[in-house]
Amino acid sequence: MPTNAEEGPSESRVDDPAVGSLPAGLFAAWRRTIAGAVSLVRRVGPGVRAIANAWVHQWSLLRTYHASSALPWDTTDDVARRVATAVGLRAFIFGLIATGISTATSTSLWLPVAVGVGSQVLWAGARFIILALLMPKGAISRARLSTAYLAALLPYAVAATWLLQLVALAVSSVLTYRGLTGAGVPERDVRTATAWAFGGQAAITIGGWAARALVVLIAG
Repeated sequence: MPTNAEEGPSESRVDDPAVGSLPAGLFAAWRRTIAGAVSLVRRVGPGVRAIANAWVHQWSLLRTYHASSALPWDTTDDVARRVATAVGLRAFIFGLIATGISTATSTSLWLPVAVGVGSQVLWAGARFIILALLMPKGAISRARLSTAYLAALLPYAVAATWLLQLVALAVSSVLTYRGLTGAGVPERDVRTATAWAFGGQAAITIGGWAARALVVLIAG
């Protein structure tokens, strides 16, 4: 009798339905998880592919614009111009953010960040105003001028330091020159306008750096 009493509970545990159904329940849960993941991939996959294709196509259009920006607009792709304009504006905003982060990490102060970002915005506006004022009357519409100028802001995506900002200014001047030429403005007028707009900023900026360096040299 004691032996049978000891074996009874053991046999009942083996025959317990809850114990026997545990592996099956785990397998069912695992199978439902895999099925859900596969279903999610099937639903999200087409959207991800569409976004990736649009992103690749955008850069293709951007290359098309900058490769042909000096050509007459009547012979180039209007969609590529719109894409280049949007990307140039986003690049400039990204450059402002990069400038702010770079300045904040080096100084840990908000005033230099505000000065650095604000000066870039003010200079960008000043360049556009100078270009608009120096354009011959009726030579170009504001829409065409805006497109040529904003598309040329692309180099500012990497203008996080003063040296990179100077490089971006030089490259942007070339892109603006090409864009205005393609928009139909005579090359002589484009040359004059870009020289005043971009060359003026470069001269003032370099002059300011030289003056600060001179002050430091004298003080030292």
